Amino acid sequence: MSHLGATPQIRAPETLASATSLPHTHSDWPTTEWWTAYGDPALSGLIDEGMKDSPDVAAATARIRQAEALSQQAGAALLPSATLDGMAGGTKQSYNLGIPPHSFRKAFRTPDV
Repeated sequence: MSHLGATPQIRAPETLASATSLPHTHSDWPTTEWWTAYGDPALSGLIDEGMKDSPDVAAATARIRQAEALSQQAGAALLPSATLDGMAGGTKQSYNLGIPPHSFRKAFRTPDV
């Protein structure tokens, strides 16, 4: 496949420019109040304001659980559902089939002989 150009050569990470332009200085993990090292009262004020209104871990956990519950509830609409209705009752057929007794006798009366 000559139209793609020459095959790139794999280089060791130490030979890359980033190793020389961005040297790693080993330092300790930042403290919990790392911004105080800058000595900027405006930055400290902003951090204090943000931390004052910031939720703690328990509140954040509660919000995550609430979001998961809402997500599960919304996903329930995508699941199949079934409905079952039932009804029971009874009827009694009339002994004269809905024809009044005196009409029935008139209709089927035999003439007197």
